[in-house]
Amino acid sequence: MFSLLVALALIQSSPLAERHRRWLEEEVHFVIGQRDKARFLALDDEEARDGFIRDFWARGGSTATGFDQAHRQQHLARLEEADRLFTLVETTPGRFTERGRVYQILGPPGSREVYAWAGNRLYPLELWHYTGRTEAFLPESFYLIFFREGGYRDYRMWSPTADGAQALLQHHDPGQFLLDEHSAHEELRRVDVELAQAVRNLVPGDGGDGPAFAAESLLVNLRNYADMMERYRSLDARVVARASFQQLGMSSIAAAIYDAVGIPQVHYALEVPASKLQWSHEEDRFGVSFGVACRMLDVSGREADAFEDWIDVEVSEDEKRSLAGQALSFQGRLILSTGRYRLDFTLVSAPGGTSDTVSIPVEVPGASGGDSAPILLGRSRQRLASGPFPDIRPFQIDDFILNPSSDGSFSAKEALAYVQLAEPTEWAKLQWSLAARGESGRIVWEAESEVSPGPPGIRHAEQVIPLHGIRDGAYTLRVELPDGRREIPMTIDSSKVPQPVRVLAREALPAGHGRIRFQRGVLFARAGDTGSAIEEMEEAARLLPRDLEIHSKLAILLYTTEQYHRVVLLLEPLALHYPNESDLLVLLGYASLRLGKSADAISYLERARGLRPHDPRLATALLQARQQAGSAKPP
Repeated sequence: MFSLLVALALIQSSPLAERHRRWLEEEVHFVIGQRDKARFLALDDEEARDGFIRDFWARGGSTATGFDQAHRQQHLARLEEADRLFTLVETTPGRFTERGRVYQILGPPGSREVYAWAGNRLYPLELWHYTGRTEAFLPESFYLIFFREGGYRDYRMWSPTADGAQALLQHHDPGQFLLDEHSAHEELRRVDVELAQAVRNLVPGDGGDGPAFAAESLLVNLRNYADMMERYRSLDARVVARASFQQLGMSSIAAAIYDAVGIPQVHYALEVPASKLQWSHEEDRFGVSFGVACRMLDVSGREADAFEDWIDVEVSEDEKRSLAGQALSFQGRLILSTGRYRLDFTLVSAPGGTSDTVSIPVEVPGASGGDSAPILLGRSRQRLASGPFPDIRPFQIDDFILNPSSDGSFSAKEALAYVQLAEPTEWAKLQWSLAARGESGRIVWEAESEVSPGPPGIRHAEQVIPLHGIRDGAYTLRVELPDGRREIPMTIDSSKVPQPVRVLAREALPAGHGRIRFQRGVLFARAGDTGSAIEEMEEAARLLPRDLEIHSKLAILLYTTEQYHRVVLLLEPLALHYPNESDLLVLLGYASLRLGKSADAISYLERARGLRPHDPRLATALLQARQQAGSAKPP
């Protein structure tokens, strides 16, 4: 979309003056996002473009990329330093190289090791280490490796999946490029322990034995840094003044609920009183828009994922009047790997600029079957039509949807409690109790229920808690299960008038949808379970036979586990539908090379090089393929 905007702007706008072309192509080429670039190109005259440049550097946080005048001077200094440090005699100026790109957007690394002393054991390479990063889409600490593939051309960023450890080692025997990954890691360890650790794991703490998803995400985000900054800064601009906003009175809940095959998903609900909203009015229609953003942070404070979305609501005057005494609910689901997280939600409404933020702790149990699922409290439930159910919605349990208690308080005659557990092989008894919090710990209610045995799977145990006759106050609900105790706080407040809930946005995805299976595969891959990840992604690829992302990620997993034949079988049919998709051709070429199919490798890599003529990696791969075929010639 953004590249299309740029193309349209080039067609429709006036030609660029030389100073404007130099500014765009030689000064801010790596720090201007596609949106700003499209806006700049779409301007009609030189005066407007001069004003844009002044605003770009001077408006600080109000610009998408957020530079001020001081940052401009810093940026110009980085350009000069990049030219000095990274310009090779036979190549382009350093400011246009991959090392120059990173140097411009992140500044000098905390440490930079140049492995000139390694002699002929390594190709020329550098190890950079950054710490203390605060960008929402980058790890706090990470390594980057730049190397001259094959010992010639310019330095480029090394990728653990596209290159592997073997690409860093010089090979004097023409057949040694088939060296297995383990042997290459051992050789790197003999050269330098820190380098070997970085090769195994660019992002420390990411579980280096599994596929390097975090490393690949890091590299992609660095290559798209300016656009990522636009995305996050545009969101920040909407909430930057939230301290002075009228608060929305938002309440929230999040809980991990197992799906039918035992994969935990985090279900969440955000509730806002409709009385807090300001509505726009046009003729007989009323409207309000909501921006929802979430950051998911692990126990170390590192961002595991993030999203943002906008929801538009339009109602008649009668419908608006009926909403006056209700709470509006936004519900969705997240897929996260096993662990403890903090979910930071921001909700912004327009018009009026009212907003609210909330942080919710949540623990995601293992993907094995109900052993750690929490108790879930609800005020009521809505039964669905008879199954089977093609869609699984937030807070759907079997054949009904739970109306969760977003603040843990109850004022009605009863409350509903649910707990999930692995299907027992014999009758299981559950002991429920409600005890006062505080020193007394007095039990005010007890009950017993049973769960019948059955085939392997997930079972839901339901319990109605009668509240009539129980005094207002703070309590703890407990349930004793065969595998241990679980508990959750709840509050009884009979003076609180129950507020009806209207669900405005509820995600609904087919339970067996290929994207869900793909997300499960990503979850398993993050947990280091490569076999399960491949199994889930293969099913996703079967359900969505032309999905490029699914097939590419699956192919990378197969490639990193040395299943080269399966890579070829997976991608060959897809390449017929996408003959100009260079990434597919590169993967097919690399896999064919590993299989010793030189002619196929040369064919795929030559087609890829026709699409990416300046990619030095393809020249090196082609040289290796021709050496393998016994027909080495200049690429």
